[in-house]
Amino acid sequence: GDIIESGVLTGGNATIGAGLWSLPWSFIDLPAPSGDTRAIGISSSGHAAGYLNLNNDHGLFWNERNQVSGPLPIPSTLYDVNTSGEAVGKDGIEPKRWSQRLGVQDLAYNALVNDAFEIDSRGFVVGAEGNLGTDANLSDLTGARSSLGTLNNGSHFSAARAINHRRQVVGNHSSGAGVVAFLWEQDTMIDLNLLMPPG
Repeated sequence: GDIIESGVLTGGNATIGAGLWSLPWSFIDLPAPSGDTRAIGISSSGHAAGYLNLNNDHGLFWNERNQVSGPLPIPSTLYDVNTSGEAVGKDGIEPKRWSQRLGVQDLAYNALVNDAFEIDSRGFVVGAEGNLGTDANLSDLTGARSSLGTLNNGSHFSAARAINHRRQVVGNHSSGAGVVAFLWEQDTMIDLNLLMPPG
């Protein structure tokens, strides 16, 4: 699930389906066509995104009035949504950006493993792509994708998980020494473990 500044969070289970929880922990049921649903992402303007599981996943979008879109083509999942109502996820193995106004937009795709994990308020998308490994990446407003690079340890396995309005990106990077958290800003990937004080 996801959580926003006001304390509203998303989720769901096989019994109650997709929903929002808000302080003081009241539950709001998110309507769905039928079946097992999950809400994964939420925006501060009240949009939610997730999926409907009917043997194959169908992406779902809820607007600020909790009205649900028709299920997207299968197999698809929406992971995150921004304040403009744009959502990101994937259709099969291809990363996508989606909105009610513009429909589905393909994000640059050239690998076997692709994910679009989060979208910021301006429409920038972060995720991962790769064949044997993965490469953290950033997609701009046109859908063009660029690599965020790697840490200087000879490995090439990273995934970007979140982005903020200052275009700072966080994620995880794998090396021979294990998995570390990174911060990417101003075209530089920083190992956050190196910023911790000794001990």
